[in-house]
Amino acid sequence: MWWLAAIAHISFCMAMEEEESVDSMMITKECSSAEHYPVQLHFVLFTYADGNYAYPVDISQPVTLWAQLDNSDETFTNVSADMTLQKKVQVFGFNRWMSIPTLGLLNGIQMGDIPTGYVEFELRMDPSSYPKILQSLLKQGHYLVRLVLRNSSNNKEILCNLVEFKTR
Repeated sequence: MWWLAAIAHISFCMAMEEEESVDSMMITKECSSAEHYPVQLHFVLFTYADGNYAYPVDISQPVTLWAQLDNSDETFTNVSADMTLQKKVQVFGFNRWMSIPTLGLLNGIQMGDIPTGYVEFELRMDPSSYPKILQSLLKQGHYLVRLVLRNSSNNKEILCNLVEFKTR
C-alpha cells in the first residue's frame, strides 16, 4: 500500500511543479510527442502596447502575441491558424479543463506564408473588440490554448502546440 501513497505524492508534486511553472512563465509543448510536425514553435510571449512584457496577462488591455517558428521543411503558402481555448477550473476539488466558446474568433486566422528557417509571428489582440459574452467569460485564471497551423493546399497540420498561461 505504501507504493500507492508514493505514486499519489509524485503525481501531486509533478502537478504542483507544473502549476508553479505557469505562475512565472508561459508553457508550450507539442500536442503529441508521437507526431512530427515540420514547423516547430520555439517560444511565445505577450507584450502590451508599450512593448513591456505581459505576464501574467492583463486581459482587459490590448496585447501582442509574439511567436518564433522554425520551419525545417518547405515554404508553406496561405497558412491558417485554428485555436481552441480552455480554462482550468476546480470541480469537487479536482482541476479540470473547461472549453471556452470563442464564437469562431480564433478559427481561420490567415497567417500568410511560412518560409523555411526561423520566422517571427505577431498577432495583435484587443479584448474590447470581442463580443460581450466572450469578454464576460475571459477572466483571471489559468488558460490553455491549442494552436494548430494548417497548410492551405492540402489542409494538413504543420504545427500543433499547447500553450498554457495565466491571466490577471
